[in-house]
Amino acid sequence: MAPPSLPGRASPAPWRPPVDPEKPPCPYQPGLKLELRSHTAPKPFGHNLYGPSLRVQVPDADLRQVTQTRLVVAHPPIEAAAATSSAISQSARLTVTGNIAVADARGAQVVACSVELPAAKTPGAKTTTFTAVAKIYDALYYSFANRNHPAFPVDPTWEADMDYSREVAAFEHMKNLKTSGQLGGFAPCYYGSWTFSLPIRHNGKVVTRPVRLILMEKLTGASIWSLYRTSKSTPNAEPNAHHIKEEWRLEVLARLLEGEVRQHHAGVDQKDLAARNVYLVPPQGQTALNPVGPAPRVVLIDYNTSIVWEKTRIGVLADQYPKAKLPPNPMWKYWHESLPEFYGWCPKEWRAKPKLRQQWLAKRFGGKNAAQFAPIEEKLSFAE
Repeated sequence: MAPPSLPGRASPAPWRPPVDPEKPPCPYQPGLKLELRSHTAPKPFGHNLYGPSLRVQVPDADLRQVTQTRLVVAHPPIEAAAATSSAISQSARLTVTGNIAVADARGAQVVACSVELPAAKTPGAKTTTFTAVAKIYDALYYSFANRNHPAFPVDPTWEADMDYSREVAAFEHMKNLKTSGQLGGFAPCYYGSWTFSLPIRHNGKVVTRPVRLILMEKLTGASIWSLYRTSKSTPNAEPNAHHIKEEWRLEVLARLLEGEVRQHHAGVDQKDLAARNVYLVPPQGQTALNPVGPAPRVVLIDYNTSIVWEKTRIGVLADQYPKAKLPPNPMWKYWHESLPEFYGWCPKEWRAKPKLRQQWLAKRFGGKNAAQFAPIEEKLSFAE
């Protein structure tokens, strides 16, 4: 962790990565073809609730002395402590078909892709092709400069492995619960963790370096954040979605809050509930969102900061499955929460009058609806 600036002293100059002539442009562009192999991710790490990691952070002094290319080649992604011997290795061919979030120094690269699975070794079997989203944890295209403390570098090999380990842990946990009927479609469908190799010229020789990725469902629709607009008459006002019918927005909000508590009950906390991470998918049979029609499927994305409780030092919490039969009531969890990440989605009156939010929570999740959730053990009082 970078030390704070002392009072009365000027902030140190920003640290800049050294010139890196060996670093190629970000390759994750349409047309790129990759040969994938299934991969077992290491245990999640990087949060104090998790135990020690096999990945050791490169000291700050060492980071300052190397190029990002040299660092990434010298510190490849770690392997799981003990790969599952019973797991059958799979292969696949991926073709990038479009960019979703691709840029140097942005962290994980996200692309749309076509994936071809080879035919099974049985008579008459055929290859399977499907569309997906690939999230690629390539340390060479993570930020080398520390965005929170600009005077310091950050270890991108640590960051990439950490993101991969956490995201795989969350998706694998939720996938296992889906097969037992405990969790619905609040997260994207997950198609596994994979690895591939890329060539790179280093020290005058061409070497290969491994890169990890996950495959998941390609969602149609839009994020809540992308539906926000800025008023032309009041350009300094915060962006919002108040042009969309309030009844539809509140139905989306209810599904979001219920999905979040059910996901917590299933053992996962996503830890980044924000408008940019909530995706709205048109109802089955429709190709576009219709704010005057049926409510969409609400999907929470981005699990690189998530916690899977059964993998922590604490273990499964008292309000989680199987210790608790029912999830917490969203009314209880959000009674005192102003939902600042969703000011632009909630009715604007809620911000000044929290009682209005509480009345909505009581109507939506109280009464007969409360039977779907664990009993609330405390009295909830309305704000004045």
